Amino acid sequence: MMPNRVRYGLARGQRLVASYLVREAFDQGRSHAGRLVVVWERSGPGASARLGVVTGARTFRKAVYRSRARRLMREAFRLNRSKLRSDIDYVLIGRRGLMDCTCADLEKDLLNVARAKGLMSSAREKGDQS
Repeated sequence: MMPNRVRYGLARGQRLVASYLVREAFDQGRSHAGRLVVVWERSGPGASARLGVVTGARTFRKAVYRSRARRLMREAFRLNRSKLRSDIDYVLIGRRGLMDCTCADLEKDLLNVARAKGLMSSAREKGDQS
C-alpha cells in the first residue's frame, strides 16, 4: 500500500486549459508587465487563482527554451499561489530575459508585479509589511 503523498503540482483544475479562458483574459485587457514576465488577469465566473502560461516562438526560438520558460513560470506561480488573490485567474507570458534567470529571480519579479498592481491577497500583504 502506497503512503499518501503530498502533491505540489498544478492539477488540471488549477490550470487554464481552455483557450477561450485565456482569450477572455486578453479581451479584458488587464495586463501588468514585469522585467521577466507579463501578467494578465482574468476575473469573472469561475476565476479561482488558476494559471495559464504562454510562450511564443518569436520570443523563444527553440522548443527546449519554450519548455524551460513554461516550467519556470509554472514553478514560480505554484510556489507563490497562496500569496496571490484567489478570485482572479492568471495568464503569464514569458519575456526574453527569462532564459537568463533563475526561478528565484522569476519569483521575485512575479511578486513585485503582483504587489505593485494589487494582485496580492490581503492577508498576505498585511503579513509582508510587518
